[in-house]
Amino acid sequence: MGRSAEARAAAAPYLARMNNFFARFPAPRACLAALLTFAAGGAMAADACQVIHDASVATLDARSGLRQYMGSVKDRPERLVSIIAGDSVYVAMGPNHWSRMSRAEQRAQAMEAEKMKRMTGCHPSGSDVLNGERVSVFEYQVEFGGMRTITAKAWIGPDGLLRKQATEGRGWIRYEYKDVHAPS
Repeated sequence: MGRSAEARAAAAPYLARMNNFFARFPAPRACLAALLTFAAGGAMAADACQVIHDASVATLDARSGLRQYMGSVKDRPERLVSIIAGDSVYVAMGPNHWSRMSRAEQRAQAMEAEKMKRMTGCHPSGSDVLNGERVSVFEYQVEFGGMRTITAKAWIGPDGLLRKQATEGRGWIRYEYKDVHAPS
């Protein structure tokens, strides 16, 4: 899909929110591209890209909801960054402070932002075990919104949902689907 001015304008509020979020944490900006890959899958060059795309959409629409945790290759602890529960999305803005938006709004913004993403070189790279569950691993190259191309991996569970995504040498996003509820 092309990078039209309309797509950039529609994605601007979402990207601004995400840039503000990442400015508060030491995780590199490249993690923004990894975080956004949980939405839909830009230009797909191979069947493996379609598998990653399908897992991304299924994850975004997971009925059980999900918790996203972000980790960094630097010596910083993994942290909870967002919760999708019911019709709401909660984004951590600091200790015990959450910003809320509707799931529909978040999905629409993420899908618009995805129009600026390009995945290439997608291929299966074996399997792994995460939290006692066998998952399939895929590697790919991703370029998002003019950022340089980075190498990424996606771990996909047997139910077709993402379990983890990582960018080479930068950080990762981990997904949990059990016992999801709104923050208190």
